Amino acid sequence: QIGYALVPMIARGVMLGPDQPVILHMLDIPPAAEALNGVKMELVDAAFPLLK
Repeated sequence: QIGYALVPMIARGVMLGPDQPVILHMLDIPPAAEALNGVKMELVDAAFPLLK
């Protein structure tokens, strides 16, 4: 749950600054793979400009 809340803030530039592109490598346990894929789709849909 914590990671789910932090990922959008990181993608918006809150953590590294508003001009720093971000490449996220997200890992989870195999039973949570479907949920992680859902998070990935949400990030793609949100079209964060810093997210590469």
